[in-house]
Amino acid sequence: MAGGLVAALASGLAESPGESLLRLRLVGFGLDPAEQVALPGIPGSPRVDFLVDAWQVIEFDGEAKYVIDGDPARAHWEEKLRHDRLVEAGYDVLRITWADLWDVAALRRRVMQARERARRRHP
Repeated sequence: MAGGLVAALASGLAESPGESLLRLRLVGFGLDPAEQVALPGIPGSPRVDFLVDAWQVIEFDGEAKYVIDGDPARAHWEEKLRHDRLVEAGYDVLRITWADLWDVAALRRRVMQARERARRRHP
């Protein structure tokens, strides 16, 4: 049974162990997050880690995300611009780090509050 459960929860779309654990947490909160979703209506068609409902983006931010070709400043700037495009398009963006994954109650609270904000903005 445990092997079947693991197989049912596994996803080949995760780009990092942090994304995998975050996905398991989200499923544990009763959510059904879409993974690695491209948003073609936004310049650059950014791909987000998770989309919950229609307007809540959840991103897992590990440190590796902030280095491009050995240039953290460039990576940070490009991620900032990407974030701005998501927000300007109306998405509620929640960023989760490794530290956030260990306090499950606090993570659940943050995720559900962000979900509620997104629902109020986009009924």
